[in-house]
Amino acid sequence: MPPSSQTPLLPSAQAGSQSRSGRRAGFTLVEIALTIGILAFSLVAIMGLLPIGLKASRQSIEQSLALEMSQTVRAYLSSLPYSALPATGSFYFDEEGMLLPAQDDETGARYRVFYTNLAATALPDEQSAPNVRTSQLMIVNLVTNEERTGSFHLPDNGL
Repeated sequence: MPPSSQTPLLPSAQAGSQSRSGRRAGFTLVEIALTIGILAFSLVAIMGLLPIGLKASRQSIEQSLALEMSQTVRAYLSSLPYSALPATGSFYFDEEGMLLPAQDDETGARYRVFYTNLAATALPDEQSAPNVRTSQLMIVNLVTNEERTGSFHLPDNGL
């Protein structure tokens, strides 16, 4: 074929990245600024949710630890003879909810659990339950001084 009969190249395939209208292809400064503004606004909104999520996570951990410590105290009291249950007492736990050895001071302790065994348990129909005692708990976070309360029932274990 002679050189004059060749078809011309399409404008988009020409060198220099020119568009069909003759302008260079790419993003304008206004488009980039708008994109950065939208991203910044979105990141600020997401960052505002972080403290709420962290607080919910901390509360969930505290609640799980309180349940674990309550179960430890209940297991200990259930192992004692029913007739010899102490009226009051306390236990110390570390930051992971593990029971610490008996101690007089709070060295290494994060939580202190006080318990009180009531002499009688009242049932909803105003009758007493002579073979069931109610134990009331108060769990104190020794770092934040936050308190949680709860209770459980101890049946006569026959010991």
